[in-house]
Amino acid sequence: MAKAQLVRRALEKAGWRLVSIESSHRKYTKKGKIEMFAYHDSVDLGGPAVARVAKRFGLTVEALRRLL
Repeated sequence: MAKAQLVRRALEKAGWRLVSIESSHRKYTKKGKIEMFAYHDSVDLGGPAVARVAKRFGLTVEALRRLL
């Protein structure tokens, strides 16, 4: 389990760049690909949610956890 803010920062370490923010929805881009991260910073993300985020952003769960 990880806080959404930590997962978001890990994505930024992986090279994803923040494009825009609308409430809890943050739009990121990397190499022409655009993805949405839609969690409030204080939310605890469980294993399945972390796995969905990792897959959506082109990472393995292990790679994402190493960046946390």
